[in-house]
Amino acid sequence: REGEGKGKERERERGRFPGTAKMQTINLSEEKREAFEILQTNYNQQRKASAILSKQVELAEREKKRAVLTLGELEALPEGTITYKGVGKMFLQIPATALVAEYQEEGVTRNNQIEDLSAKRGGAQAAVGAAEQKIREFLEKAQQPEAMESVSEEAD
Repeated sequence: REGEGKGKERERERGRFPGTAKMQTINLSEEKREAFEILQTNYNQQRKASAILSKQVELAEREKKRAVLTLGELEALPEGTITYKGVGKMFLQIPATALVAEYQEEGVTRNNQIEDLSAKRGGAQAAVGAAEQKIREFLEKAQQPEAMESVSEEAD
């Protein structure tokens, strides 16, 4: 089993795995390393925020779909049908028209929520891209020793 890891490593070195690149080591001073860590932390925070917003959009879409399906079922019921709404561990008898109105309102609310969250998610994804670009620029300048003074100032 030990030889398997070395074999894969050799395959990567030979370029047989597409999309893999050799890692390059860059020696940084303590100050520059701290600046890089700040950039990395910012990137990770932006990525997490984007992921959270994506999950919130998915949840809102799921809730909207549930409300639309329930609304469709309620509208298909004949007038005068006794309907119940679950509240905790009990059910309350509520007129079907009140439930229809409630689910219509929930659909509108979820639409607005999805639009707001999607806009925020777009901003968060743009922030992730910007943070990623700053890291790329930092690493490109790190390979050029004379330009590193401006990089550490940009990170602050």
